[in-house]
Amino acid sequence: MLLVPWAFPAYISLVIWYGMWNYEYGIVNKFLGLLGIPPINWLTFTNTAWAALILTNLWLSFPYYTAVFLSSLQSIPIELYDIAVVDGANAWHKFRYITLPLMRSAIAFVSVGGFVFTWNNFYPIYILTSGGPGISTDILIVYTYQEAFSYGYYNIAAAYSVISTIILAIMAILMLRVGRVLEAIT
Repeated sequence: MLLVPWAFPAYISLVIWYGMWNYEYGIVNKFLGLLGIPPINWLTFTNTAWAALILTNLWLSFPYYTAVFLSSLQSIPIELYDIAVVDGANAWHKFRYITLPLMRSAIAFVSVGGFVFTWNNFYPIYILTSGGPGISTDILIVYTYQEAFSYGYYNIAAAYSVISTIILAIMAILMLRVGRVLEAIT
């Protein structure tokens, strides 16, 4: 079940999500109706459109996050937890002083990968909201696409691409430094 988002092509998944967010017949509003919450027009208002995009993107990314975190958790020696129990540590202390520090590199790796994936993920926005309502959910990659393929301004699209690459490189370096990933490699 954890790999279902990887099993389908992204386009098909996003078309399904588009139907799930539908105001009249979407399953999200049907579920909210069971809880007594009135239907929400998810893709029509800025705040709810962003919420729908974020939740959809999390679902698409979930297998990636799961695989990385699971492998990182499996690499932590079980003896550390046994020693912590002998020393009287509770579950919170084991998480705070063993699990979290030893997963710092994985968290940084997932943060960088997730940021890059989300930053350049054109399809959810284009398929679910087309940048709307208005231009409130447009991101740089959507502007790049529109400049190149809607207006024919390839020079502006190229400039946006260079700016996007610079932003991604800066964010990747910052996240790798915070996660101390570069220290582990060298």
